[in-house]
Amino acid sequence: MEEAYLHGDIFHIEKKRREVEPLFKNCHDVKKWFNDRYRVFSEKSAFTCLCCSSPVNMNLTEVEGRPFYFKHIDGGECSYSGNARTYQDHVSKYESRPVKDIGLTVFREILEGQLENSVLSLKNLPLNKVNFRN
Repeated sequence: MEEAYLHGDIFHIEKKRREVEPLFKNCHDVKKWFNDRYRVFSEKSAFTCLCCSSPVNMNLTEVEGRPFYFKHIDGGECSYSGNARTYQDHVSKYESRPVKDIGLTVFREILEGQLENSVLSLKNLPLNKVNFRN
């Protein structure tokens, strides 16, 4: 699972990894950053499962392209992890991961381009010349 509670707030480990990854040269440095900031919470069982509230451990993989994740400390499973695996197995049967990644990249580029253009055009317009007609 990629999410766990940390002191009552949801912590998205993979989202956080994607945020900090551009700041470092390689995966080893990203892993070190996570260990320096979050390993102590993992050791004190501060990360808990969203579904069953049992403690989970932070797992930081070094393999490029493999996500960081949380795993139940006792090695057990709850409905959250079971449902996530069932969903991934089902989706992997019917989708091509490279095609999906390309599609998501194109979609993101289109949205970022539209957002960038609209923000720029709004910034460049004087407020007295903006017309808010339906």
